[in-house]
Amino acid sequence: MASLESLPSLEIIQGYKGVIDYFVTRGIPCARRWPRYSKSRMSASSLQAAALFGQIVQAYALLPANVKQELSLEAADQPRSGRDIWVSGVLGHLHERS
Repeated sequence: MASLESLPSLEIIQGYKGVIDYFVTRGIPCARRWPRYSKSRMSASSLQAAALFGQIVQAYALLPANVKQELSLEAADQPRSGRDIWVSGVLGHLHERS
């Protein structure tokens, strides 16, 4: 883990998605190598949750174009994508942004 003076811009963070994990802990901006999990070391419930998440993400591709467009419009002023809103809604974690 490396301590940073400040977090980089959102474009830089998104550019390194899957390579570098940027986060704030105890008010200190930090970066680390993206965590890698071995499926063989995952518990049965973790594997089941990952499979459910994968099915939800794949179901997004089956949505009609007008629904995808509405989700994209909803996400226009947020850092989340339309697909992120879809996943949050299906999992029951959809809430108003403050």
